[in-house]
Amino acid sequence: MPRMHTAEIDRFVHAVDASGGNLECPTIQQEFYPIDLDYDTVVDQSFDPFSRSYFEQQVELYREISSRDLDQSSGELHDDDLRPLLDAPNPTGISDVAILADSMRALTTMLSLSNLKSSPRILDLGAGHGLSSEIYAYAGCNVHAIDIDPALGELSRRRSSAHNLNITRDEMNFDDLSRVSDSVYDAAFFFQSFHHCLRPWDLIGQLKSKMAAAGIIGFVGEPVQKNWWNNWGIRLDPESIYVARKRGWFENGWSHNFIRQCFERNGLTLAFFTGGLGGGEIGIAACCSETLEGVRAKARAMGLSEIYRVGTLSIPDERFLSKSGEPTTLIDRPAFGKVSDRKGALIYGPYVDLEPGFYEVSVIAQRGARRSTLRLDRLTIDIRSEGVSLPLCKRRYFGNFAVPKIIYRQFEVKMLARRTEVRVFASGGNLTATLPVIRKIR
Repeated sequence: MPRMHTAEIDRFVHAVDASGGNLECPTIQQEFYPIDLDYDTVVDQSFDPFSRSYFEQQVELYREISSRDLDQSSGELHDDDLRPLLDAPNPTGISDVAILADSMRALTTMLSLSNLKSSPRILDLGAGHGLSSEIYAYAGCNVHAIDIDPALGELSRRRSSAHNLNITRDEMNFDDLSRVSDSVYDAAFFFQSFHHCLRPWDLIGQLKSKMAAAGIIGFVGEPVQKNWWNNWGIRLDPESIYVARKRGWFENGWSHNFIRQCFERNGLTLAFFTGGLGGGEIGIAACCSETLEGVRAKARAMGLSEIYRVGTLSIPDERFLSKSGEPTTLIDRPAFGKVSDRKGALIYGPYVDLEPGFYEVSVIAQRGARRSTLRLDRLTIDIRSEGVSLPLCKRRYFGNFAVPKIIYRQFEVKMLARRTEVRVFASGGNLTATLPVIRKIR
């Protein structure tokens, strides 16, 4: 992996500009990707992520990457010629049908999932070019759009007037909503914009006061991840590095657990659902449990799944592998099916670090039809850290798996368990097991 120091970012930016701004240009990828950024700023991740000290470390890292002070009033603006967009089919000017269709699908999925009633009042935060505003208004919402960019605001106002859309547009930094009325909005939505706020926990607290009693906060197209920071911080992917140095944008990113905590600190419960932009998630939060249960019911009706439940670790499916099975599904979940002439683990992975605490691993297993049902099936679960079995964590399960069975295994981690893997072994040639779900109990 190529290493690049922050002092070399200008060379990267010049190369991208020379390619016409194409970050996917083969020559750019060959020379720079994947970027492993070296920086001088010290970021101590043991600090409280909500503390001023941790915040200041991230801002200092932003200064090093962007080579400027943080000033959202100037660093979040666009300098493109917006006149061609006034009469364009959509305000973004995107002509790639696949890209635009996925954005519209993600937005309408979030809107439908929110289970709103007739003529709801919507806050569209970080509305940008106004694509989200136009879609909400087209669906019958009364939209109050907020964005820091006056040029984009003028674009949105002129387009909404021409198309008779119910959109009110204000220029302001959504980190400060003091000018927005309290207790009147049915929903507040972010589309690829929530990550631009500096302190999401503070913004959520402000938004809560703007919502009606049964109001919700939703977001889609956000960089929920844990690639660089345990909790939150400036993203270090090529695009984020480029726009930070080129335009001064502060591209934030957070883990699922951290953004959930931001809502919990303000008395709201956050749930994640499938159906987001590019295969990502949709986040819906509410302070009223009845409202959130209504959203969950709507998700089931729409064929969406709730993901990243409280305590469940966010682990990509590809982190689980197999030496003796073939990929398949079981109960609509990714799984591996045993191939009789192969030996080794049916499932192994994901090599994650587990902090001290109590955990639970669950696997669903089933066998296919066989001539005799007298023979018991055997499934073995072995939990290892750095290749060594954790105490009391290897167990064999015997039974007739003719129907799907859920197997739970609880275990304790007394000290940091590095590169933890769950190994699942199956006897016979036709047992299928789902990818393990690892959940922290306490």
